[in-house]
Amino acid sequence: MQQWLIFALFTALLTGIVAIIDKKILLKEHAMEFSAIFSLTNAVLALFLMPFVNFNIGIKNIILIYIISWFSTLGFLFATKAIRHMELSSAIPLMNLNPVLIAVLGIIFLGEFLTVKQWSGIVLVLFGGYILETRHLTNYKEFFYNLRKSKAIKYIFLSMLFYSFSSIADRFIVTKVTNVTTYLFFVLLFIAFNFFLMSSILYGGIKDIKKSFRKHWKLIAITGVLTFGYRLSQIYAVSLANVGLVINIKRLSVLFAVFFGGELFHENNLTRKIIATIVMLMGTVLIAI
Repeated sequence: MQQWLIFALFTALLTGIVAIIDKKILLKEHAMEFSAIFSLTNAVLALFLMPFVNFNIGIKNIILIYIISWFSTLGFLFATKAIRHMELSSAIPLMNLNPVLIAVLGIIFLGEFLTVKQWSGIVLVLFGGYILETRHLTNYKEFFYNLRKSKAIKYIFLSMLFYSFSSIADRFIVTKVTNVTTYLFFVLLFIAFNFFLMSSILYGGIKDIKKSFRKHWKLIAITGVLTFGYRLSQIYAVSLANVGLVINIKRLSVLFAVFFGGELFHENNLTRKIIATIVMLMGTVLIAI
């Protein structure tokens, strides 16, 4: 098995577990507070990378990484908002639309090319999204109504947009600017700073963060470690392979989260959602090969 594939599969497993734990916390917690605590936990873990970090990358590259960190910051915030306000088994599969955006952005910014199979995969992903959001397949008006009226779906599309740019930027930085460890160190610190800044301006800042941490510190610590692991694994994977391939393999986490998360939280229409997820995953496989 190729090294990039091992990293990508490991990323998928950890991502699925994190999604389920996140939903459990978000049943009782606000998205901003959760995101701030979560990112601060990751920043603390990032300090262990310091012996391996190259601090001589230049102020321009540090500023570039900070700008890129906002893509991940906003992507995570909107994804968290969607998961909080939507059933996990509905929110997570819709994020399978992200490979479509990444594939298109890869063509535009990285000069990558798609085969007929990959374009077929894009069609399957879109069809799976249609199944997910439409109880009756012939009622296409329901699909567009749900897209237009659901605030959570809008959060998902915003999250995918920011994460797509983030993935492209990740690949550029670790192949053209610096190594994986250095990039991960700086970007995690910057993401934590961004969330602390937003929390302080828009909410109660450190007071709310302390209050939330006392209530959920065990689960947050677990998700922090797992997220640190999957981010490190994902960045290594995208440094070795096409960014679209890596992200599509990562999407296998969706089936895990939909099945086990849907059962755990007793969510509705789980069979239809699993079928839609499988169709979308078939599409992501075609995009990846």
